Order: sequence, then C-alpha cells, then structure tokens
Amino acid sequence: MKMTTRLLALTAGGLMAFALAWPALPGEPPPTPIDKEKTDTNKAVPEVTDTNKSSAWNKLSDLLAPGPQFGADKSTDLLGKTVRGSDNAKFGEFGDCLIDLPQGRIVAGLVKSGGLLGIGETVRAIPPTAFQYNETERTLTLNADKRTFHQTPAFKASQMDDVAQFVASYRQFGQEPYWSQGGTRQAVREAEPSAAPAVASAAPSNVRKATQIIGFTVRDSAQQELGEIRDLVLDLKSGHILYAVLAQGGILGVGDKLYPIPPQALSFADTGKALVLNMSRDQLERAPQFTKENWPGLSDPKWASDVYTYYHAPMYWLPAHMEKDKGATELMRQPVREAEDKPAKVETAPATSPLASKIVEALKADSALASVAESIEITAEGSVVTLKGTVDTEEQKEAVVKAAKNTDGVTEVDDQITVRK
Repeated sequence: MKMTTRLLALTAGGLMAFALAWPALPGEPPPTPIDKEKTDTNKAVPEVTDTNKSSAWNKLSDLLAPGPQFGADKSTDLLGKTVRGSDNAKFGEFGDCLIDLPQGRIVAGLVKSGGLLGIGETVRAIPPTAFQYNETERTLTLNADKRTFHQTPAFKASQMDDVAQFVASYRQFGQEPYWSQGGTRQAVREAEPSAAPAVASAAPSNVRKATQIIGFTVRDSAQQELGEIRDLVLDLKSGHILYAVLAQGGILGVGDKLYPIPPQALSFADTGKALVLNMSRDQLERAPQFTKENWPGLSDPKWASDVYTYYHAPMYWLPAHMEKDKGATELMRQPVREAEDKPAKVETAPATSPLASKIVEALKADSALASVAESIEITAEGSVVTLKGTVDTEEQKEAVVKAAKNTDGVTEVDDQITVRK
C-alpha cells in the first residue's frame, strides 16, 4: 500500500512539473525538454498563479489524453502505386491527390484504371480515409470490393470545384464528406481508435491537385521569395494534410533546408500560382527543419507538436483542438511575433460587417452567382468594400463586382478577384 501511494505521488508530481513549464512564445522554438540529471532538485517549485494555472491544467489534460495517432506519407511516394481492393484484386494506379489547402484537407485520392497509355482510362475520386498505405511493402489497399469500386462515378477534372461529384463518391463508400453537417470522416473504418469525432467544415472551393501545388513558390508578406514547395505530407487516416514541405537553398536539390509547415499557415497569392507564408526569413530560419538526406519521423507526435507550436497552429489530432472558431485560420496567418518579455496578445479576428453580409445575400440570391458566393472574401471599411477570391470566368467576376456596387451603402469597390486560367 505504501509503495502504491509513493508511486502515485511521484506520478502526480512529475505531471505537475511538466504542466507548469512555461509555454513557448508564438514564433519561437518550443522549450528544450528538462534534463532530469541536471535539474536542481532543491529549487523551489514555481508558484501557481492565475496567469499560468489555466495553461498548466491545459497541458496536464493533453498529457493525460490518449496519445495522438496519425499517418505521415509523402504524396510523391504514393504516385504510381498499385491500388488493390480488400480481396487483393488490382483496381488501378494512384494518380494524384485532390487537396483543399486552406482547410488543410485531402478531398480525395485519384485512382486511374483501364485505357491504354493513358488513353481511355477512367479516373475515380476516392475518399482518403478509404486508403491504407503500407510503407514497408509500399502498397496501397482500398477498403472496398470490386463492385463498390467500379460503381464509383468517374471523376470529371473539368468540374474540379463541383462538390456534388465528391459527395457521390463518399456515399458510395458509406461516408459523408467532411464538410457535411454531422458527417463522419471514417464511417468505413469507424472502429479505429484513432478516428476523430465528426466536425463539419466549409465545402472546398479551391480544389487543387497535389502535383500542382508541388513546385509553387512561397513568398513572405513582403513578396520576398522564401523557397518552394517540395512535397506534401498526408495523413490518410484522418483525411488531413499534415505538412507542406518548403525547400530553401541548395543547388539542384543538394543541400536544401526543408521546413514542415502546417497547411493552414499558407495562403494562395493573388495570382493563384504562388503561396504566401506570413513570416520573415529570419523567423523561418528558427523554425523546425531538416535536410533532404535526413528526414525525421514525421508521424512522431512530439515532432508534430513542436512544428504546430512554432506556427501557433491548431493540432487537429487532439480532441481539444478539433473545434475552432471561424477566425482561427486568419489568426494563424497573422505575422508571427518576435519574442517579448511576456506572451504576445492575440488579436480577435474581425467580425463580418453588416454591409459584407448584405453583399453575400445578394450573391446567393442570384442563381448565376450562388455557386461562387462562398469563394469570395468580402471585407468592408465604412462604405468601401474589398473583394478577394477566385472565379472561373471573367463574366462571373464582372457580375460579382456589379452586385457589390449595386448594394445599398456601397460607395466604392476594390476588385481583387482573380480568374482561373
């Protein structure tokens, strides 16, 4: 009995010592773990104050929660892999991933089958959580039989932003897409202990192929080039993008510094052909990094936590971070702050103005513009309105601008909408 009591006391003491460690400031490397052999046991335990008590108990709660489990597969490793069904029948080859970078989501994996030398082949968009990748054997298995696979509708690349075709594919596999209210991302594999609770998100509006994003230039907010995207690290188990890997320096890929970046920390430039990271080069230099020759264990929870902590990004694999307010993504894209004597204050994201809401309502009321209403970002300062986003045609752009100008209370429209090419 005495031994049990002593063990419990030691465990509780260890947990509280960890919980009371002061958190890293945003934009600064996480604190170095305490070396137990060098710790002065005679030092007084830090006083628990109102300032650090909340943080301490949050850390303690995270520590007591089940350890995160997620996958971490490079998108380039998946390309061309043979895809087999649950009965080991060959379905085709993995052609690419469709991703929703702003939300950090994998929309679907593309499987090519049939045809000859790419002619006459059928492409199907499959929910990411239906795949299982065996890194050791380098094989992809689809959690479905031949009938389910062949009844999945063919994917239409010309209608990339038509979410209806993705909904049909998800339902063919017994799933609801992640953007559906109350939908489950892992209905097919819900018995997995790592399955996260269902959380509804906005429907994807800027779907890209992973191979399109790889090679994109990344710039800071001052338009200075930071590097380019070398790869995407995917968590097929949950349907998330774990990291975008930024390459910097080196010659022909030799001597590159590689930086894993949470996808929500990146945004598309106005041209739609580059990405923006709201961080200076000096701040990036201090971020977690590795080299081409020495990739770390990207699925290691400690490594992942260090990366997301540095970019003050929400850790999607922790239950406490599953539900975020609407301003979380925009807060993450604010400039990372330099270290100060006290923790940086986080500004509240601006609420949608009544004038912007009126314009959104006008767009949704027009049947020709309802499909693009959610992809337009509208901000208003007084009577001046700024429009950002991407549309398919010049006609759509002109119609959106016209609708904004005709809204009562608008005196000027700053048109920053881009047209896909």
